Amino acid sequence: MSPLCLRLLALVALAGCATTATAAQPTRAARAHTPPDVRGDALALLPHGAVAWARVDAAALRASPHFDAGIELARGLGADFAMLERELGFDAIRSAERVAFAIYLPPGESAQGGWPLVYARGRFDREAILTAAAARPDAHGQRSEATEHGLTFTVVGNRAYLFPAPDVMLVMERALVRRVAARLSGESSRTVLTDERFTALWRAAGGMGGPFALAMDLAAMRARMRMQSPSPEAEALEAFVVHGDAPGALTAQAAGTARDANAAHLIVTTVDDARAEVGGQLPVRLLGLSRVLRDGIRTHEDGATVRVEVDATADEVRRLLRATSLLRELTGQSS
Repeated sequence: MSPLCLRLLALVALAGCATTATAAQPTRAARAHTPPDVRGDALALLPHGAVAWARVDAAALRASPHFDAGIELARGLGADFAMLERELGFDAIRSAERVAFAIYLPPGESAQGGWPLVYARGRFDREAILTAAAARPDAHGQRSEATEHGLTFTVVGNRAYLFPAPDVMLVMERALVRRVAARLSGESSRTVLTDERFTALWRAAGGMGGPFALAMDLAAMRARMRMQSPSPEAEALEAFVVHGDAPGALTAQAAGTARDANAAHLIVTTVDDARAEVGGQLPVRLLGLSRVLRDGIRTHEDGATVRVEVDATADEVRRLLRATSLLRELTGQSS
């Protein structure tokens, strides 16, 4: 799978019966394609069929008092933001207002890896991005253009770039151009938002509100992509969604589909045992984090469906981030 992948939802039929050519004309007009708003919901631009996708309101997250500490923690855990900036051609984490990504599987059972698609809205320099893209080893300094459904893409190596507005960019695997063009032209109305694989899970998670939302079809990804060997509990989970908010306090809701009811019980038991064990440790009690582990994390199971709810006050989030940073320093794991 490409580095960009690693870092990163129903057709509406208009009814109309006519018996004459004159009566049929309004029906054809009603079926005219309606392009989506490129500055609207980013998820409405992502074509149907992704095995994983996420939406992030980067501007809202940057307004959080925990943003810098969260970035440093993520960097310490291995997040390579410098590489992400090189891949996209600009610092989306600190400059973009909205970011969304999706991963699609190539056709064919023997195909490996995934095709990435990234949407970004915010401040960037179009020419600087394309120049950086042409300087990539796989691009050999070459740029060309391709037109699909009236949209012109700039092709650089195995990637394609589209700038449908001065502050909107989509970068994708070249093979995704037709799908993206069909969606942006209105030829296709199917998006990740209409993907029935996740409909019940989003309902179980209470919707997808908040500045971040993520959905993953783990079973499909494990079957076709190179992924690290998961734990038995992770192997038991086939798909999940999560959304939440973190302006200061943290609230998040997740729902997942397990292999079966026994697997769902295993996942819930593992989470409950872990928070009970950690919550009883003296450093956790001294840091005042016992409430989060005891009452701030709630698990539920219903057949093969698992739900997890998390809430923490702004002060608890601050202490948790600080404690995690100190622990990494003491164990020599800081970057």
